[in-house]
Amino acid sequence: MTPDEKKDVLASIDELDVQFQVFAMNGLGLQPQTFNGALSEAREAVKHDHEAEAHAKLTDAQCVLWTKVYSKGILWRGLHVLALPQYFYFVAVIALTAIVLLPAVSLPGDQLNAAAAWVQGLRVVPATGIIALIGVLGGSLEGLIDLSHHSAHVRVRSMWIGYIIVSPVLAALTGTIAVLFLSVGLVALSGTAGASSAPGAGVVLPVAASITPTQVLVAILGGYNWRWVQTQLRRFAARVELPRHATPPNPRSTPEAEQPA
Repeated sequence: MTPDEKKDVLASIDELDVQFQVFAMNGLGLQPQTFNGALSEAREAVKHDHEAEAHAKLTDAQCVLWTKVYSKGILWRGLHVLALPQYFYFVAVIALTAIVLLPAVSLPGDQLNAAAAWVQGLRVVPATGIIALIGVLGGSLEGLIDLSHHSAHVRVRSMWIGYIIVSPVLAALTGTIAVLFLSVGLVALSGTAGASSAPGAGVVLPVAASITPTQVLVAILGGYNWRWVQTQLRRFAARVELPRHATPPNPRSTPEAEQPA
């Protein structure tokens, strides 16, 4: 076997091993000894340059794993292999968000104010609510792409259900925060006061009719990259908290304090 052939076979073995571990976490019920024995024999065959034997052992392990998977029933496969409920959840979130946003972004002129009032009637603040919903779109799109990648490699874990449910909410928060940081940065650069609800109210997000394409793009990216935004917020919070926890110097430990009066 050539080095490239060995690399390909070992990569297939490792991929199958990861799939087995994921299925075991999802309650497949396959005995590890039965499966790991076939993988160990396949690795030994690769080690001794027995290509035909390595492929045969790999095929045997695949048959053992997928025979057990197909014996679990269509509901189990739909949840843990195809991830259909997770797909439906993200599609439903995108559809519902689009239904709320559509009147506020597609109507020109005076109708835009009516649409903003309609959104406000749904208990959504026109400024932060619309921007947060745009962040939800970005986060749901990221969730669909990430889910497609993991389901294509059969790596969807059942423990991710809570994480998947909460991710659009986190995307809404990070999208709104990203736009807020953009507004504060623009105000700091221009030296002018931002939109506010009253004199001296400070910088707030603009009303629905004044949301710019740049803010829409930032909200989508902030929702799509909500993990990165969270990481940056943690770093910023750590830098802010660091001076508070700094220990002040003890005057008794200084040489001047140790000298007698």
